[in-house]
Amino acid sequence: MAIEPLVMLSGRKDNDRSLLRVPQNTLVALFTFAYCEIEDLRIVLVPREPASDGGSDCNDNPLFDLPRSVLSKLKCFETSDGSPTPQELLDCEPPAVYLPDNTTATCIGGLTGVLRWALGQLGSRTRDRECNALLGFRGGCLAACSESSLWTRFCELDIQRALPKLRKRVSAGSGFESPPLKLPEELHLLEAHMRQPVKTHNVRRKQQQVFRASRREGGGSPVEHKPVDGKLPLLEHRFVEGFDQTLADVVLFPVLHLIFTELAAVTSKKAISVRLPLTFKWYETMSAQIQTHRALESLELKHIEQVE
Repeated sequence: MAIEPLVMLSGRKDNDRSLLRVPQNTLVALFTFAYCEIEDLRIVLVPREPASDGGSDCNDNPLFDLPRSVLSKLKCFETSDGSPTPQELLDCEPPAVYLPDNTTATCIGGLTGVLRWALGQLGSRTRDRECNALLGFRGGCLAACSESSLWTRFCELDIQRALPKLRKRVSAGSGFESPPLKLPEELHLLEAHMRQPVKTHNVRRKQQQVFRASRREGGGSPVEHKPVDGKLPLLEHRFVEGFDQTLADVVLFPVLHLIFTELAAVTSKKAISVRLPLTFKWYETMSAQIQTHRALESLELKHIEQVE
């Protein structure tokens, strides 16, 4: 039996090229580990089933090439390395984490469940406060499972359907502007979500803090409009769950990065921002972070500027 927690991710090593072939959920998990500086994870990789693979990057479950160095940084190993993998874990669908105990063992399944566990238990000691803050107010960010929460389902499953849809439409010869490319509905749902008023605890206090800060800075307020009749202005979405960054931003970013780099190959950033103004503004906010740059470099993913 495993002595330490063991994380199971979907993926396989390419013996001919020093690469790792992974689906989107594994890429999101590794990006989050790099973003939050989560290290010393024991990770077991399980190959995808042939029926799910399909041998094509344009199917419903595209695979992505990552350097094997990602695994060494996170101290990963494969089941074929001789290390025993608990049957309880193998019975789960990846991603999942196995938590051993003296008398019993627990398995946590689902992408967001595994990431919440990793943040809560193994967040970087140097950035412990920042990592815990990503779990949101009272640690409730993405706490509900995808079967009971539409938001968790969107972040964990639905948004990942956008990329294969986009690839099929682009490969079919659809132009981005003339005629306009039909964007996947998941992108329109996210854009509509970003237009909604910010919902947060103590919203009035947050409005007051933001308004005072904007007055001190002489403008550039992230608010919708100026106070009218003594009422504070509505807050705009800086991040996907409101004014403060959460784990949802980190989970969504690598998927949107893949989508926007695909679009950048056929059109300009300006054209993308016209179609998805709020989503692309959020993407640029996330892209400017040092942690994002470090995570993209760790996974050797191109920045959008390198694709144009």
